[in-house]
Amino acid sequence: SSCNQKGCIETVTNYTVHIKPGTPNGTIIPVCDKFDVRILIETDPVFELDGIDLVYTVNMTFKESLVGKTFTVPHLGCNFEYTSKFIKPTKKYIVKGKGLSKEGNLVLKFVIEYPDKLTDQQIEVLKVVL
Repeated sequence: SSCNQKGCIETVTNYTVHIKPGTPNGTIIPVCDKFDVRILIETDPVFELDGIDLVYTVNMTFKESLVGKTFTVPHLGCNFEYTSKFIKPTKKYIVKGKGLSKEGNLVLKFVIEYPDKLTDQQIEVLKVVL
């Protein structure tokens, strides 16, 4: 189309930019030596991103960390049930192939809420069973 009859011609050109899963936020990708594209990734309210791995945080009580808890993990396309058993707070729990791509994983990060205090009776029970 013309630009207000001043002899200008507007040209539309389409470019295809391939962005690999796990491309870090802020990455600059050159396009045809003409311009660059900067990747800006919005934060997700459910998942954190660690390369091509997704990180999902699960909150649980101290009791649940010992005896287990079944919960639903929201996932891209299909949610699934996960049952935890004796959770160690510093250990990474990995679900293979459930990341951004088939090469990526889903990392479950557990945040355990410990009680502020225990009664003497609770302490004695724990001494016996642990």
